[in-house]
Order: sequence, then structure tokens, then C-alpha cells
Amino acid sequence: LEVGLHHSSNPANPRVLVEFVNRETPRTPPLAKRLERDVETRMTSAPDADFGALWLPDGKSMVYSAVRGKAPNLVWRDLVRGQERALLPRAAFQSASDVTRDGRLLAFVERGDAGAYHAWTLHLDGEPRAERLFATGAEESSVRFSPDGARVAFSVERGGNSDIYVMDLRGRASRRVTTDPSIDTSPSFSPDGSQIVFNSDRAGSPQLYIMNADGSDQQRLSGGGGRYS
Repeated sequence: LEVGLHHSSNPANPRVLVEFVNRETPRTPPLAKRLERDVETRMTSAPDADFGALWLPDGKSMVYSAVRGKAPNLVWRDLVRGQERALLPRAAFQSASDVTRDGRLLAFVERGDAGAYHAWTLHLDGEPRAERLFATGAEESSVRFSPDGARVAFSVERGGNSDIYVMDLRGRASRRVTTDPSIDTSPSFSPDGSQIVFNSDRAGSPQLYIMNADGSDQQRLSGGGGRYS
């Protein structure tokens, strides 16, 4: 039985990037799946593990994490020419989270010296420049840009409790938008940026919720006894 672990879609490309795992084999490399034809194409061929693939807006390149005898680092790959390069060679674990619609700014998480993951941005136009997004002193994950690229939503975990924050990238002001004593994570902006869909276990199991981008009017979307993410 194969279970999808990660996917990334792009309007400029009719394929979806997806990764699979099963009980008997390790995680597969990123695959590009053409849904209308049910055809899969392997996107990388290194013997080490590749994961966390993310389409870039041009639909002709992607960023992913590659293990090359060390901790996974971010790699940019040109899918037309088959060329690739390391974006930010470091000794720490790196994983891409999101990219702005203009393709200029990448959000990713990197494991710090103390073991916690922290959120960064990486400028992709010109020489790659990395900037630490937050200074929460806690675990940061699930960074997502708003459609206009002016804000990010992200999760911060402290003491076993995870909440969602929204930051204005221009003024660097952040605001906590969930306060429930549960695990609130995986935020994603609506197409117009006015709302955020997120995952929460406040009902006893992971369910989908929606709220306004300022944290108001939080409502459950999913129903039944299943688990959603």
C-alpha cells in the first residue's frame, strides 16, 4: 500500500509533484504525476534520499531537499536542462515550505544548533540570500505566503502546544491568531488572502478549520470521525 506523503501543484504545469512511501520500502524520490493520463515520471535519480519537492512558479524548475552524504540541503533543479545546484550549502537539515507567486522568495525551515527548527526565507533572484524570519525561541514550521507575498502564516510550538501566527513581511510585525490549548498547525491562505485554512486537534482528532486572517470567526470545515490534514 502506497501512501502519499507530500505533493506540490502548479498552474503552469499540468503535473503534480508527489512522493510515496510504503511499509516495506523507504521514501521514493519526487515523482511528477500527470493526473489526466495517470503517468508518473521520476524527477531525480541520486542513490540518496530526495524529498520535499516544490514546484517553482515557472513550472520548469523545482526546489527539493537532497541527502548527499550529509544532512539534507536545499537544491534547485532545472527540469528542462537537467541541471541543478545547491542553494544554501550548510551542515543543518533544510526543507522547503513555500515560494511566492513571482518565484523570488522561498520559505524554508532549518534545524538549529539546539535541535529546534526555525523559519527562514531565501531570495532566489540573483545571489541566494538567507534571512531568519522569526526570533520566537521555539519550534517554527509550516510557513506559507499570502497570495500577494506580503505576509506569512506559520506555526510555533511551545511546551507541546502549537499555535498559528501571521507576520507582515514589510514591518516584521507578527500576531498570534489561534489560542486554543491544542495543536493548531499547517496554515494556508485562501486565494484572496482574507482567510486561513488550518489543521487542529481541538475536537479530539486532526480536523480542518477556517478563520479570517486576523484569527476571528474560527469554524470547523471537516466532519465525521476521520483524520484530516
